[in-house]
Amino acid sequence: LNSFILKDETISLMKDLLERTSNTGLEHGFDLCLNPKTRKLTSRNTCIGTNYEVSLKEECRRGETCKGVYHTHPIPFSSEPSMADLVSGLVRGINCIGSVKDNTIKCYVKKKIPEKEESIVIEEANKLIEKGYRLTVDEMFMKMGFQDYIIKKYFETIDIK
Repeated sequence: LNSFILKDETISLMKDLLERTSNTGLEHGFDLCLNPKTRKLTSRNTCIGTNYEVSLKEECRRGETCKGVYHTHPIPFSSEPSMADLVSGLVRGINCIGSVKDNTIKCYVKKKIPEKEESIVIEEANKLIEKGYRLTVDEMFMKMGFQDYIIKKYFETIDIK
């Protein structure tokens, strides 16, 4: 993933958590931690959330760096990232999502972005997240368009499963 290696054990755990989500209807996830010597991404801090979110620690062992997260989306959600998922991906670099509905695992890997532009996009995305369910119909369509724009412009999508 963008000069990192996703370990086989990590991919197996992604698939296992996707199956658990299928059985429980709850999101599951873990942090993606980079060992700088091997350039391998390893899973850390596996946890269970609710039917619409999971809180991840985003912390790794000494000498490792948190480069992103993996989490699952139960039915009815697809593997498309939410606005909060996109912000997490912009901040950390990688956001992988497993979808029960699509039976897919996709990783959204941040492309190189000018720092000033990135901070503006994150700020605008956070404004939409804060407004949440109080969005008007026009704002909802704008949000959906903004999400598509962010995915296309700022992320490379990699299919894992």
